[in-house]
Amino acid sequence: MKQLLFKSRRDFQKGKKALSSVQMDEDQDCKTKVHKSFSYNVIKVEKMETRLQPPQVRIIKNFDTQRGIERFRFVVKGSFCVNQNRYIFKVHFRHTLNIQIQWKTKVFSPKKSEVLT
Repeated sequence: MKQLLFKSRRDFQKGKKALSSVQMDEDQDCKTKVHKSFSYNVIKVEKMETRLQPPQVRIIKNFDTQRGIERFRFVVKGSFCVNQNRYIFKVHFRHTLNIQIQWKTKVFSPKKSEVLT
């Protein structure tokens, strides 16, 4: 059975917008939960920055062999500038992907040799 939940939040006075979705799926082998979120914060600036920092990427993966749970987390944070109607805005963003797999059996992800064949 598959379930999908979608949320959208906006605060135009503060220049914030956040979108998120959660998808839950269950089959005979495992329960899977995928959570995606995108958040943006827009601020007005006087001049465009020429040296913006590159986005920061963080990847975390772990296994809990006692409970049979695999987790994967992928986060990208950064900022960029845009020009709109003679105004300059700086947009701070954060994109997140969380995946959790709870195995019903003690079999984790297939070995490399099984994937290649």
